[in-house]
Amino acid sequence: MSDPAISFAIPYHRGIHYLERAVASVVAQTRDDWTCTVVDDAGPEPEAAAALVAGYADPRLRYVRNERNLGLAGNRSEEHTSELQSPCN
Repeated sequence: MSDPAISFAIPYHRGIHYLERAVASVVAQTRDDWTCTVVDDAGPEPEAAAALVAGYADPRLRYVRNERNLGLAGNRSEEHTSELQSPCN
């Protein structure tokens, strides 16, 4: 896959229902040249967050988990290769 035009980053700590809505919103985009990284910021429900992302079976979605809570600013250090970048907070 070539570099996507848009990269979304969704920082997540708790509140799986909010994460569900955020990921569904990204997946529902009319463009298909995007990637989305869900960054689990050492939240209390990692299994639920990982399962949510895996359930889409979409290679454009990626799940990463921080070993410790980095806070919102710390989660924005993720490298992106697209021209447009959108943090979803």
